[in-house]
Amino acid sequence: MKFSKMNIIDLPDDCLLLIFDQFYQYRQFATLMKVCPRWKILAEKRLKKITHLDILLFTSNGLTQLNDTLEQRHFPSTRKCVITMRPDSLKQIEPSKLFPNVKLIHLENFTGNCICDALAQLLTKANQIKGLSCFDYNSTMNHECNSIERITSFLSDIQVLRTTNYAISTSYLRTFGHLKKVKSFGSSNFFRSKRFCIDDVHLRYVLKFAQCLTNLEQLTTYCDDKFDDDFVLVESQLPIFGNLLHLELVDASNNGSTLTKFLNLCPNLLNFSLTVYFNKMNRILQINRNFNVQRLDLDFFTKDRENILKFIEKFPNCRYLSIRNSLYLLSSQDLIQIKSKLPHLSLLHFKNDWTDLAEIQTIKNYCHSQNPKIDVYFGSEDDKLMMSHEIYRKFRNSFLPYIKSGS
Repeated sequence: MKFSKMNIIDLPDDCLLLIFDQFYQYRQFATLMKVCPRWKILAEKRLKKITHLDILLFTSNGLTQLNDTLEQRHFPSTRKCVITMRPDSLKQIEPSKLFPNVKLIHLENFTGNCICDALAQLLTKANQIKGLSCFDYNSTMNHECNSIERITSFLSDIQVLRTTNYAISTSYLRTFGHLKKVKSFGSSNFFRSKRFCIDDVHLRYVLKFAQCLTNLEQLTTYCDDKFDDDFVLVESQLPIFGNLLHLELVDASNNGSTLTKFLNLCPNLLNFSLTVYFNKMNRILQINRNFNVQRLDLDFFTKDRENILKFIEKFPNCRYLSIRNSLYLLSSQDLIQIKSKLPHLSLLHFKNDWTDLAEIQTIKNYCHSQNPKIDVYFGSEDDKLMMSHEIYRKFRNSFLPYIKSGS
């Protein structure tokens, strides 16, 4: 029996579209569209699926260094996301033609140059977007330029505002904040590791515009002692953040009083990620018990072991606990105590490396005696294993800039 050779151009359109779905770099589509008129049409169909446009701007050296690691990054949804790393991308791309269904534009600028003018030009070529995520290493809290108002004029309908450029967020909130449309606010760099970062949005800034942010569902912020006095001045005027479901907060204060006061304004949290630096946690224990939190992600840099345990008990209905104690204070008995205080826990991830296999087995045996279906992990996160757990999948990408389906 003779078999005829099949060329890729002989594949039906549906098969080619499935192949094109695997591409997500802008330069790949530029190449595909040059092959032939048929491929150009199919590539354009593929591009209509794009809802997230990611633009990563590097110098030539930075581009070379990061090109290999780019493939390892976790994007919101590869089939709905296209990226480009060309420094001249902002002036060349016309989103309304190439990506007519783009809802969120994410931009990271590592070049050291102000990109506000180029961003304004990009927005003039885009259809109405629902979100802007802009991480600019060149911007500072006092960064101002002539393009800020131009950028703001295209943001009237956004639900996501995640930017390190305070001038953009201030201009937006003063112009359109009364519409109360923003649902996601905070640091824009969703590839960053969780750490204290001066580019995060300060909690003082959030509360300055609190009346404009009452519909927030997702917030990334940090606080320190510098804000304590300011908080007292505005505390009685602050609203309840009743819609806030996802909170990522870095506390670099010495006593945790600001964090405590703010948490008591967020009664409906489902997902709470907290990094605590330095403080003794005495004030933190004054937070109200929260029966809604399902996931706790905790990173402690404190020697206050006893109060760490008391703090966790404030969230009795937690189902997913991930915890790192950077000073290695917690013992196997501490973890057993934690499980005994969290009867609904079904996923426990202790992020510290644990070398004592006997203690690991003791912890697992106890957990399984309380709940045979509980998953317990130690050390570095194994994403493939944890993906099998429903609660992990639910919260895995909680702090990525998001646009709700149907928006």
